[in-house]
Order: sequence, then structure tokens, then C-alpha cells
Amino acid sequence: MALLVSAGLAQAGVISTTQPNQDFKGQVTPGYEVGGGFGQRADVVLDISGRQTFDPLGDSSNTVVLFDFAVALGAPSGTPVSFNGIGWDTFQEALGLSWLSEMRIAFGPSSGPVAATLRTGAGNNPGTGSFSNPVIDFSAVPLPNVSLPDGILRIEFFDSFDDAPDAVDGIYTSGSTLTLRGEVIPTPAGAALLGLGGLLAARRRRA
Repeated sequence: MALLVSAGLAQAGVISTTQPNQDFKGQVTPGYEVGGGFGQRADVVLDISGRQTFDPLGDSSNTVVLFDFAVALGAPSGTPVSFNGIGWDTFQEALGLSWLSEMRIAFGPSSGPVAATLRTGAGNNPGTGSFSNPVIDFSAVPLPNVSLPDGILRIEFFDSFDDAPDAVDGIYTSGSTLTLRGEVIPTPAGAALLGLGGLLAARRRRA
């Protein structure tokens, strides 16, 4: 069974993007909206087809993507975001002596420690497998929401056991996606404007 776990501060560290990420696009999934409070919430589907796992977390060979979650949610770049849930549909191939269960994905803010790691696959064996799980709210795990002060989510693809240094251990093949649940966190100025709008509307109703 796939497992979502807290990573802990011992696995802190930031690595620059090691492979091009221009094709790593987000698509907002219609139909997921949560009422109440300020902010904008949605599920964003990411195509991770072709992403590879190389070495243990933090190794310079690993693929690291900096994803602009704020823009994917329809907010200006740089807007703070709360990352608060995840689901997946993956097609995976473990190469050589590597196992499907060793393929991992780490998440965190762009300049902070890893906040969570995800094991999408299962099975102590090489070869291929497909795995699916609906979106899990972090509150149900339980796991704290991940705060992204600049709206950027850092995603690192890695392998939990290094079978061959600097060599590909696993691949997320065609059709593999992650579904990330996020919420725009309004700035104090934005929240004040929203409150002012509500106050003006109330005054108009009384007039």
C-alpha cells in the first residue's frame, strides 16, 4: 500500500533544478471547491510522465522541479499557497535490481526542508506496475499542511535505495499524474480588501 509520511528536518536541503521542467504543467481540475474563508482552493493535476528516479534523497543526480503552484491556482506568481492534499495515478517501471516500492517523491517549499515524501508504488520487485489513489487530505494522515511562502512547490524524484549510483533506477511512464490539492493564502492587504468589499455591500443593502 502506498504511504505518505512526514520527512523530518534531518532531510533538509535544496538542490537546483537538474533537468528541464518547461513541460511540467499544471491543470486545474473543475469541481473541487471549498466554501468559507478567504483564498482559492482547487486540485491541480500534474503530468509526471518520463520523470526518473536516480539516487537517494538529496543526491545531485536526482530530478528536481520547482512548480509554480500559485500560478496553477490562478493567482499571481509569488502568492503564498498552502499545499494540503495529494492523490496519484502512476504507471511505473523499476529497472535493474531496483524495486517499485523504492521509487519516491519528496515535497517541500522552494527554500526549506522536505515536508513530506510519497511512495506511490508497492512491491519488492523490479518490472512494471500501475497504482492509483484518490486525493488524501493531509489532515486525515495526519500531516500538517505545507506552507509555500512564495507559491513554489519543490518536487524531488528519488530512490530510497541506491542500486546503481548516478544511474536511472525507475521511470514514471506515460500517463502518470499527481493530483495536488492547494489553497491560495491571501496577503493581509488582500484580506482587508475582501473585508472592505463585504462591508460596502452590507451598507448598500441597508441604504
